[in-house]
Amino acid sequence: MSSSKEKIRSVLLIITVAWCGATVMALEIIGTRIIAPLYGMSLFVWTALISVTLISLAVGYYLGGWLADRSAGSGNERMIYLVLLACALWLLLLPFFKRPFMLLGVGLGMRGGALLAATLLFAPPLACLGTVGPLAIRALSDCLEVVGRKVGYVYAISTLGSFLGTLAVGFYLLPVLGLRAIFLLLAVVSLLLPAIFFILTRNVRGMMLIVITGILSGGLCFAVPHGDSEQIIYSGQSIYGQIAVMDRGNKRFLLLDGIVQSGAVLPEMLSCFDYISAMERLAFAYHRDPKSVLVIGVGGGLIAGSLRRRGIKVDMVDIDPRMQEMAQRYFDLPDAPGSFYGMDGRAFLAKTGEAYDVIVLDVYSGESCPAHLTSLEAFAAARDRLGENGLLVMNFLGRVAGEEAVVTKAVGRTLRQVFPNVFMHYRGRASDFNNVFFVAVGGEGAIDFSREVPLWEPLRKKVESVLYRRIAVERSPGMVLTDDYNPV
Repeated sequence: MSSSKEKIRSVLLIITVAWCGATVMALEIIGTRIIAPLYGMSLFVWTALISVTLISLAVGYYLGGWLADRSAGSGNERMIYLVLLACALWLLLLPFFKRPFMLLGVGLGMRGGALLAATLLFAPPLACLGTVGPLAIRALSDCLEVVGRKVGYVYAISTLGSFLGTLAVGFYLLPVLGLRAIFLLLAVVSLLLPAIFFILTRNVRGMMLIVITGILSGGLCFAVPHGDSEQIIYSGQSIYGQIAVMDRGNKRFLLLDGIVQSGAVLPEMLSCFDYISAMERLAFAYHRDPKSVLVIGVGGGLIAGSLRRRGIKVDMVDIDPRMQEMAQRYFDLPDAPGSFYGMDGRAFLAKTGEAYDVIVLDVYSGESCPAHLTSLEAFAAARDRLGENGLLVMNFLGRVAGEEAVVTKAVGRTLRQVFPNVFMHYRGRASDFNNVFFVAVGGEGAIDFSREVPLWEPLRKKVESVLYRRIAVERSPGMVLTDDYNPV
């Protein structure tokens, strides 16, 4: 082999090591976005991804060392690119089988489900990437006397790649590209590096594997439908996820990372989900004449839109600034009265000096509510932004009765530390995992469940059933949620 080809292969190997380090971190970061539609962006999801990454890399390191001892020189190099080829194939196919893999763990709860999903989806490619380090060290050490220095060199290059990959994905790729495009980019580069190696070494079998992999994955990309394109009226990326607006029959839905955030009936733009109408009905039942409302968690802006059409001033807060655009363009949200603030709800409560009659809190990612918005300190901040006889209406997913109702009861108990009167409404059976509505009231005004709000008629019975399934939350010993300790 000529000296020039040796140099090219050495440079290619170093680039490959750096690329593998970058891909590891990319998968760890975007893995949370993949799992979020079923398990949220909770601590459990991050813990599952980090744990799976560590154990998968450990397995890869062991296998890489074992493979390195079975061959030497070009054999180790060839094995590196075969492993990278397998990783590329997995990344190309992952968008198509991610959902059935995630559904396998639904019955295992938040911890078990997130861990199983992370293992099934990301352990194979991460283990493949882990094998590259030991194989690269052996390939480079065959012709070097100072092995220790070369070990440090390989790990330094890999870590530098991880550093650059983290910055690239977090600062640039996720805000600009969709998840499918990022996976395609990772897979294409992971295919390109083996292709260059097999061309340099004139490895015909390797090139055939590259061609077969490209044809197979390319065929799937075009053959497998990505959803009914005629129904998708908008698809785009924000810094917080993939946004889509979809029409299905006479209904329009807003989705974030595949999770439905809002749904409305066309052309009236009334919510087709009873929990939205239930929160609005509860606000009017507990407050005679609200003049100003703060909505934290905008989605399609259906509550805000309904209130604004009746002349009520509604300020809206959402951490994703694009939600206002989506609500106005696709869900007929009026511009006024009121303002929109693209920021975190807790930060807004600390910043604003406004006083509101009603605060509506409906913030979710998957099935998890941000912990910093369900703590004693957060509820105290909300209370400080309420006028006399003001109230907080909060949507929470949980159970009212049974062993798993402990967190729901903790939310109610925490609210009761801040507000003199707290009521819990729920739909379905108390033991079902469902929407639970907390109404925290500063005063003792009369309650009038007969007051109507604009409502899609098929939802009337469900909404009215929520009104009369009511429990008064009493002060009681037990867990109180704080910024310091909050397992929500």
